[in-house]
Amino acid sequence: MTGDKEWERCAPDDQRRCQATNGMHRGQCPYKAQEGHKFCGRHMAGSEKQAMKAQANSLRLGAYFATRTNELAGSSELKNLRGEVGIIRKMIEEITDNISNFNEMMAHSSRLRELIRDSMDLVRAVHQMDEKLGLMMDKDKVISIATGIVDIIGEHIKDPVILDDISEKIGKLFAS
Repeated sequence: MTGDKEWERCAPDDQRRCQATNGMHRGQCPYKAQEGHKFCGRHMAGSEKQAMKAQANSLRLGAYFATRTNELAGSSELKNLRGEVGIIRKMIEEITDNISNFNEMMAHSSRLRELIRDSMDLVRAVHQMDEKLGLMMDKDKVISIATGIVDIIGEHIKDPVILDDISEKIGKLFAS
């Protein structure tokens, strides 16, 4: 027992007594319910405390997303799928940051699964758009560009040792 109000014992007939039952043999919880609630701190952790935490997070997230939505609405980024992926990832992060036990994880699992699926779909869409717009490069294209850069440098630097060193360093850049 911590000695604080979460764990204050009360009389069996006290109307402020926690409403949780401790199983068939123990009966009703012997501690006082937290003020304005039906349960003590121990039993509220699995029910009302979660609801209060969720409500506080919802208000905080609501303010964050309202601000961010207003920022996006006034810009050309509204059509940017990468921004949408970022928002979904932020939502996933907010949910997972507030999960403290297995039961909470299970309670949020369907929402997380939806968000992850949405994120994957958006990433695929971005990938497809990048391919169609020519924004993605395959390995052959990267090697061709690196060779072109080395050729341009070779027009100005005639020392083969220096040129090989530059070529090797450019190759390493593109490989990483």
